[in-house]
Amino acid sequence: MFKTIAMTAIALALAGHAAAQAPRPLDPNCERLLPVAVVAKASGDASVTVLAPGTIPSAGSTCNYAVAGKTVILSIDLNTNATARTFQNYMRSYKEGQQALPGLGDEALVASLSHQDVVVARKGTLLVTLFGALDLDEKSPRFGKPHLTRQQLIELVRQMLTKA
Repeated sequence: MFKTIAMTAIALALAGHAAAQAPRPLDPNCERLLPVAVVAKASGDASVTVLAPGTIPSAGSTCNYAVAGKTVILSIDLNTNATARTFQNYMRSYKEGQQALPGLGDEALVASLSHQDVVVARKGTLLVTLFGALDLDEKSPRFGKPHLTRQQLIELVRQMLTKA
């Protein structure tokens, strides 16, 4: 019960934070590093689009891939000025279920964050953070299955880093 309340509070806080942001322009690196067609194929939904931050309440990241422009299924934060130290800070932040991903960029990890997967990878000065969104069960305050699997997220990062 407490986990459900905590997760709901986190989701509402994130949504409130995103809603408070004025829409920003879409970063051209979103489509350059991870074309919409790639996310659409991975998700099995041709209606995937990429939204600019602040376009809808749940679109708070640099790149927000959404089904039918409404439901964010993948959020990506991009940092183009990252260092090894930046990555180390992420390692300290995402400890739950953390696993190193050798051979992916200069350094990479996968971890869990409130029952969702997060992949962080750095190649040179580019640091990408992918969050796979969870379905919300409309009949209860619980989250359902992720839209994209952990392995799909890792593969999407791999594709992004080849274009970096």
